[in-house]
Amino acid sequence: LGMNPSFWKDKQVLLTGHAGFKGSWLPLRLQDLVADMTGYSIEVRTEPPRYDAAEDGDGVASLRSTVRDLASLRSLPDKVGPEIIVHKAAQSLVHGSYADPVQQQVDP
Repeated sequence: LGMNPSFWKDKQVLLTGHAGFKGSWLPLRLQDLVADMTGYSIEVRTEPPRYDAAEDGDGVASLRSTVRDLASLRSLPDKVGPEIIVHKAAQSLVHGSYADPVQQQVDP
């Protein structure tokens, strides 16, 4: 990601996986660059949630769902109107996703 402040200022950004391990750093940086952000992520399972502990939540409109919900995912651009989409939602162990990229069952 280019981090030129004038590029990101007031841009509507959609972040998938914004509350996850890899995605939770990005809202902090984009807040500094004055981007308008909407995050789309599942509920965080850690205690305390890493996303909340890092105080990333300020300045991000959070939507809670999974990228496995294709109807919800497909409706996001119409709801949010992003200029930029950053996709950080992922499985931590990716080998299973090669065989079943749209897994319907969430492992406990």
